Amino acid sequence: MKPYEAFIGFSHSLGPARILIGCETAAQLAANLRAWEATRPLADEIVSLAATIPDLPEETLNPACWPRGP
Repeated sequence: MKPYEAFIGFSHSLGPARILIGCETAAQLAANLRAWEATRPLADEIVSLAATIPDLPEETLNPACWPRGP
């Protein structure tokens, strides 16, 4: 499974929430829609996998905290 497919699959666990997926081409949109359908039966497994990923600190997640270049 590609990372973007896992992220799309995780969104199945969000209930009635809506997600926004960007694309630049019709082919990318088609791939996103295929991933949405293909990951539906895997949603519980993806959520379980996501629960094993440790929380990352703000310094890692927030680009404003990253060191400035030279």
